[in-house]
Amino acid sequence: MPVFRSRTNLEIARGIRAFFNLAAGLTHSVVPSVEQMQSRLMQVQSRVERMRKRLSNKDRQLEQLRGRLSEKNRLVAVLQTKLDASGVGAQDHIVRDLFDSLIEEGKDLAGTINPSS
Repeated sequence: MPVFRSRTNLEIARGIRAFFNLAAGLTHSVVPSVEQMQSRLMQVQSRVERMRKRLSNKDRQLEQLRGRLSEKNRLVAVLQTKLDASGVGAQDHIVRDLFDSLIEEGKDLAGTINPSS
């Protein structure tokens, strides 16, 4: 934190001004060397690069999952249309709820887990 501050404004010519700001202070701890600072900077930069790569991989995974989700939503819509067209009445809502819950859990119609979901 600076201890001494000086601000000077000079008018060099008509309409032309120069501004000088000076901040000076003392420290009581060890000041790191340039080599130490460069080493630390390189470590931080490599960590940032690793994090960017991880983020890029996560973005790619997210896009793949979004694609799978839209495909499954399309399939559900097709199956729902077929179910509605088959004339299933309101009394069969239990079967429809079971069907919906199986799809949400990623299971096939036999109730076994579908590994692709």
